[in-house]
Amino acid sequence: MDYCLLPQFLQYELTYACNSSCTFCYNPSHRGLPDESTRIAVLRALNRYRLRHVQLIGGEVTLLKDLPHYLDQLHDVQWRSLVTNGRIFVSELAGRVNEVYLSLHGTPEVHEAMTKAPGSFEIISASIENYVRLGITVHSDTVLSRVNASLMYEVARRASNLGMHTLYVNIFQPAGLGFQFADDLAPSNEQIKDAITQLLQARQDFKLFIKFGTSTPFCLDERLITEGLAFRCGAGDWFASFNPWGELRICNQSARSYGNILELPLHEIWHSKDINREYRSLQWLEEPCRSCPVVSSCLGGCRISDSGKPRIDPLVVRDKQFLLSHQQLATLKDQIGSTAYR
Repeated sequence: MDYCLLPQFLQYELTYACNSSCTFCYNPSHRGLPDESTRIAVLRALNRYRLRHVQLIGGEVTLLKDLPHYLDQLHDVQWRSLVTNGRIFVSELAGRVNEVYLSLHGTPEVHEAMTKAPGSFEIISASIENYVRLGITVHSDTVLSRVNASLMYEVARRASNLGMHTLYVNIFQPAGLGFQFADDLAPSNEQIKDAITQLLQARQDFKLFIKFGTSTPFCLDERLITEGLAFRCGAGDWFASFNPWGELRICNQSARSYGNILELPLHEIWHSKDINREYRSLQWLEEPCRSCPVVSSCLGGCRISDSGKPRIDPLVVRDKQFLLSHQQLATLKDQIGSTAYR
């Protein structure tokens, strides 16, 4: 497995505190907030590496009154973005971020049921329009679940009307607080295929950029390849995540830390023998992924469990009747594009 000299896209979780109670939340809690000096120290440590893209994420980052000050610590980072639920508008983001990722999950009723935030949809819509007016590129991070799988066309329509640039679709994977709702939220492979049909129609109708924002096994639907929707997970390859205290994980859904940036240099953690042995060696790959003709591109879909152990995507394990065969994938191999960093 080839990997970058340093992470090309790095997320830093500023806080786990949140003003919503999303049923799909992969954070371990909505509690836990390091002091300001720790957050500033982590940001300054990251800034020293002049990274390609650092994204601030939570919890809910706009709860922090010093958010603009935190962003200012990343002055040597090439590209800065943040993820917010949009319930608090921060005008000071203009000139400090290149992008804002702000989620829409369905109709107002469905969105508010999934986020447990009654009355929030209109506020969020206004925030999106205000950020767009400020000249900030706004994307949607939309969680695809059993609850809203039939609403992807509607989500795309609303995103387009609000002036959003790209609709990133993230298939629900149970982790953190979301474990307790896994049975209610995990979409079937059939629902995902139907969602893809809706998304392709929406892309044609609204001229909206649409991609999967989290990895999806290529064998799930040939249109992931032929229509350029596929997104290969960058865990341990070009992506890393830091928790609020500076612990590096190769996936933000993982609890496995490989070292703290306040104690070790980033390059030393990133090139650690533990990551190479436990993950990059690909010795953990099982069938049907191990012998798949496109495994070097797909790597088994969403491949890090909540505990941090590598695994093939649960979507490959279940509903196998919906998966493409190795023979079918072999005929599509030449159409697989290169992975694009966010």
